[in-house]
Amino acid sequence: MGKVAELSSASKNIIVRLRNRGTSYSNIANAVGTSKSTVYFTLKNYRTRGSTGSLPRSGRPRVTTGRVDKVIRRMSVSNPRLTACYDLRFPEMSLALRERGAEILTFPSAFTVSTGLAHWEVLLRARAIETQCYVIAAAQTGIHNSNRSSYGHAMIVDPWGRVIAQCREGTDVAVAKVDLEYLRKIRQEMPVHSHRRPDVYSLPCGHLQSFPRDDAEFQFGQVLIKGKMLFMRTSMSMAFVNKKCVLSGRILFLSPLNVLASPIREAKHLQDLTPMELQDLFTLVQRVQKVLGVVYSTQSFTVTVQDGPHAGQTIQHVHVHILPRKEGDLANNDDIYDRLEKHDKGHDIQWREEEEMVQECEHLRSIASSLYSIPS
Repeated sequence: MGKVAELSSASKNIIVRLRNRGTSYSNIANAVGTSKSTVYFTLKNYRTRGSTGSLPRSGRPRVTTGRVDKVIRRMSVSNPRLTACYDLRFPEMSLALRERGAEILTFPSAFTVSTGLAHWEVLLRARAIETQCYVIAAAQTGIHNSNRSSYGHAMIVDPWGRVIAQCREGTDVAVAKVDLEYLRKIRQEMPVHSHRRPDVYSLPCGHLQSFPRDDAEFQFGQVLIKGKMLFMRTSMSMAFVNKKCVLSGRILFLSPLNVLASPIREAKHLQDLTPMELQDLFTLVQRVQKVLGVVYSTQSFTVTVQDGPHAGQTIQHVHVHILPRKEGDLANNDDIYDRLEKHDKGHDIQWREEEEMVQECEHLRSIASSLYSIPS
């Protein structure tokens, strides 16, 4: 066998399982009886198309990227929100849809028999109760092939969490009345949505993670940042020391210090970030300011983004310069922008030594650890 399309579903699944265990391409090819190139393209299809079972043999990709605003549909009698299958396992999504006015949540699904028996009804009722919405869940049912059977049991759940309609085994249709007055009565008598406390707990982001391994690598535009240069990070953003400082130590009367914060995901411009990434990035910037404030005994900072080449951006990855400021550090305060424009350009740039940067990073890590709870 030499082509992905010629492999059986079982062979493709074996390839994925062996690779997940760390088996080499050569050993996988020998085990399945195919070529290394076929193993490679099988895995590539798996990763890009997002299949968790049988891989697509040919044709167009079966998974496409969606946007949150595409789940909204207007009807004359209610405000339904359209989701699907695996979305059911993430309460944050359903709560976000309730925030946007949802009265009905839909979850057309294809649960397996094992996950259906354990989780299907529990998850549907939980989503209905916590959002105080009607939940309508169509469900694929039956035996599809020797490797796949679907649980079925399509059902409708009311905002109180009661199952008000459910399909029997096999093909069936369930019908139930959607009573929006009943829904509003429940929300009025138990106004849990208005009692939520985002100031105490928040769904979004900003939780600090442990320091990365020294040999870890993070893509930053055209260059790689070593883990030992990062002094703070979250699941979405990272803060690290700069290879070329904008303000020298002689001006600030301290060792040179100018740090950067950027999203971990590669994005060229600020407008490329999602709202959550944007919030996470600038939450990290705030925390970095607090760390630098301790180091420099200052509450003054220049915080700036050079977005695009005509704004002075040389690294094609959006990043924030965080510069602690002191009185008199520059003759004219706005000269800082001329420094930003020129500090990493030209042929005679004197880049900092790695040892100096590592020492600086270790110092910043110690300050950050004293101010924030950072997992070990």
